[in-house]
Amino acid sequence: MKKVLLSILAILLVVYGAGAFYFTQTTFPNTTINGHDMSFQAMGNLFEYKGAIDPVVVKGRGDKEVTIEPTSINLQKKVKEGTKFEQNVALWPLAFFQEHNYEVEYDTEYDQDKLRQELVQSDLMRFQEEPVDARLKETEEGYVIEPEVLGTTLQEDVLVEEVINGMAEGKNEVTLSDDAYVKPAVLSDNPELLQKQESANKLYETKIVYDFSDRQYEFTGQELRSLYDETEDGLVINYERARALVRQMAVETDTFEGTRHFMNSHGEEIDVSGGIYGWLMDVDATTDEFIQLVENRESVTTTPYYITEAMHRETDDVGDTYIEVDLTEQFMWIYLNGELIDSGYIVSGQPNLDAATPTGVNYIRDKETERYLKGISPETGEEYDSLVNWWFPINWSDVGIHNSTWRTEFGGDIYQWNGSYACITVPDPMAITINDRIPIGTPVITYGE
Repeated sequence: MKKVLLSILAILLVVYGAGAFYFTQTTFPNTTINGHDMSFQAMGNLFEYKGAIDPVVVKGRGDKEVTIEPTSINLQKKVKEGTKFEQNVALWPLAFFQEHNYEVEYDTEYDQDKLRQELVQSDLMRFQEEPVDARLKETEEGYVIEPEVLGTTLQEDVLVEEVINGMAEGKNEVTLSDDAYVKPAVLSDNPELLQKQESANKLYETKIVYDFSDRQYEFTGQELRSLYDETEDGLVINYERARALVRQMAVETDTFEGTRHFMNSHGEEIDVSGGIYGWLMDVDATTDEFIQLVENRESVTTTPYYITEAMHRETDDVGDTYIEVDLTEQFMWIYLNGELIDSGYIVSGQPNLDAATPTGVNYIRDKETERYLKGISPETGEEYDSLVNWWFPINWSDVGIHNSTWRTEFGGDIYQWNGSYACITVPDPMAITINDRIPIGTPVITYGE
């Protein structure tokens, strides 16, 4: 009996030893790796990837995509370094009654140069559309923002990086992010663009009015917009076009040295040209202010800057207060607020001495009393120094109205042989009327010979 037991024990020891040796070379029963039955498998290629390797699909904008086959980039799955398969062969008899499940992770290995080449030569990189910046677009109602166009131009390095990262995460489908694409420099919500839109639209609300009393010039909306040029820096006002607009306003409203239609005291409508009375716009100063108002989008009613000004800004800048002189008749009329307050004969400049009184519309520039008139006599060539009680210069060439202590007669043809040296001499009462009742700046209209 004892021998039998020893024999059985010996057999069991042999079987146990053989089994232990066997399972040093072979997996236990009920062994799975990532769900695959790996029972009784040789230990040599135990972790070799058994599944199919799927291609990688890269998707971009505009329904563009590329499928990268594993073979084109030498794509392989290899078990992560350090992964070990362990089983306790001493307990192999129990292995038949237990499950031995293993989850193994694999690294993806491939040729990155070939991956880049596949991507660069794919449809993703062909026929790319450049991004377009958001911009202002002019409409009949004003300016709107035309949205940016994203385009399909890829940044090669970012493209490759995103695909590599996706593959590292085990993805078989990689959708490119917006960061992979070249972005427009200006988006619809760009603060500077929004500010430019607001500023441009204010042009359509801006009204700049120049007031000329009986008429006005209005500049607004599209006319103001036409002053601007589209540049890389946005809307920039064109100085020359702005100046041309102001210059045209000056041409239409200036009266300085112009021709006036005048109804004289004889009831005749005549044309009177020349003289220093009238309005002369300072085009440059007015342009500078005009541009500033436009740039500030400032709605105002204003007046231009002037080099010379007259008494009235209406189209008829003479008004109803003026001095009228008929050189042919040698007669003067003095009007105040439409009322004839004085009139009488005068003596004007002597024509045969080249000292005729100039015709035109001038004005009372100043008032002086007890003034010495000095000059060179055109008759004798000698200096003269004559005292007058009232002196009213009317132009810039020392021509004026004054009394004459040495005259007792006025009118007729006296001016032909004993005239003044271009001035208008008047009797004392008329000089007093001018001095006491006629303001500085009053136009003096001379016509005739």
